[in-house]
Formats: sequence, structure tokens, C-alpha cells
Amino acid sequence: MRSWLTSCVVIVAALGISATARAQERITLADGTVMQGELVEKVPGHHITIKLVTGEVRTIQWGALAPQPPTVSPFVQPIPMSISTAPTGPSVHVVIDADRPGVTLVRVMGFGMVQAATSYGTAYGAFEQSRPVCVAPCQADVEAGGLYRIAGEGITATSTFGLPAQPSGAVRLHIHGGSLGARIGALWLMVGGITFATTGGLLAGLGAADSTDGSNTGVIASGLVLAGLGVVALAIGIPLFIGSNTSVVTDDGMVVAKLPAGLRF
Repeated sequence: MRSWLTSCVVIVAALGISATARAQERITLADGTVMQGELVEKVPGHHITIKLVTGEVRTIQWGALAPQPPTVSPFVQPIPMSISTAPTGPSVHVVIDADRPGVTLVRVMGFGMVQAATSYGTAYGAFEQSRPVCVAPCQADVEAGGLYRIAGEGITATSTFGLPAQPSGAVRLHIHGGSLGARIGALWLMVGGITFATTGGLLAGLGAADSTDGSNTGVIASGLVLAGLGVVALAIGIPLFIGSNTSVVTDDGMVVAKLPAGLRF
């Protein structure tokens, strides 16, 4: 037990020492001289003060510094690189009902890639073009070969799906809207549950391994309590996470979409 506590104290002390260390600053003067030391004060456009390794504190006026290269904002207007539009086809009549307000059928128009210049180089990303079709309960004529998803304010969005083939008549979609708030809460419960269960298990294990005379009973008990709380949080969070999915089902029971597309705020 003593060796364990000693290790903890050493780690905490080391973290404290590293946290108190001043930031290092490297500057270049207009004549090419390079200076490096602990940053004492920095007033952009006026002066900068550093403490050299010799202990000397130097204040340099901003005008004496070498010209700095212009900085680029990390986020700039993206430049479209490519885009693939969703397939088009004949129209189909869709009738939608939902068990909560705000459920929206969204037409996915296409996907693409963007590039953006940053101070660290060129960044790439993906984007989606979409537009709302109607808010349930509703009906509309839409493209049979299009791509769609279910979304809405406070609704867990679904993955992208296509409409099932319908020889005649309308395609009827019954939507169970999952709560985005419940999903976020479930994620917090699962993260907390994993953290508590892992920490509690480690604490109980370390206490048991270092207990030779039964003096670590309190440590072991605390670890078991933490682990138990973690298990309870997981037992609540996992079903809540699954239950917060948004599902799309047809009249004949076909599940068109269920897996979430991710957290969409």
C-alpha cells in the first residue's frame, strides 16, 4: 500500500512541476539574430519579453522582430472538388406517418469532397447536399430512384436509404422517431459507465494485490462500488442508446432504415 501511494505522490508532483514550467518562445530579430527563452510577456504589435537561459530578461520592441509570415485562418471557404449526384428516375407517391412531431423526409441530392487551405496545409472533407421534402404526417411525389433519410429537430437521423419497389399505388412509410436527446444522454451514461467500471476494477484490483494485512478493505470496497455504478450506468445507457434509433418501416413490415447516420445536431 505504501509503495502504491508513494508512486501516486511522485506522479502528482511530477505533473505539478511540469504544469508550472513556463512556455518557451523562439524569436528572430530583423538582423537575423535568434533568441530563445521563457516567455514572460507578449503584447502583439508592441513588445515581447523573454528570460534567457543566462537569467537575463530582455524586452524587444515589436518593430525589431523579423517580419512574420501571414497567417492563414484554419477554416476558409471550401473549394468544391467533385460531386456525385443521387440517381434519378420515375416518381412514386409516398405517404408518411410518424409517432412524434417534426419527423422530416429529406432528399439527399448528392455527395462531394472539399479542400480547404489551412495554416497546416491542405485539409480535405466530405459534404452532403440535401433538401427537406415534407414533415410527417404528409404525402408527396418523389423520385423513385432517389436517396433519402429521416431527420428533424431533436430527431436521431437515419442512414441514407432508397425507397422499396412498388408496382402500383403509394409507398407507405411508418416512422418511429428516436430522441436525439435520449441518444446523447445514453452516450454520456455509457462513457461514464465504462470509466467508472474500469477505474473501480483497477482500484479494487490494486487494493487487493497490495493488501497483505487486510488494511486495504476500504480501497477495495470503494473500487467495487465504483465498478458497480459503472455497470448500472451501462445497463441503463445501452438499451437507451438502442431505443433512441429512428426506424422506417413499410406496410408489409420491411425495415427500410434503422441504423443512425451519426449524431446530427
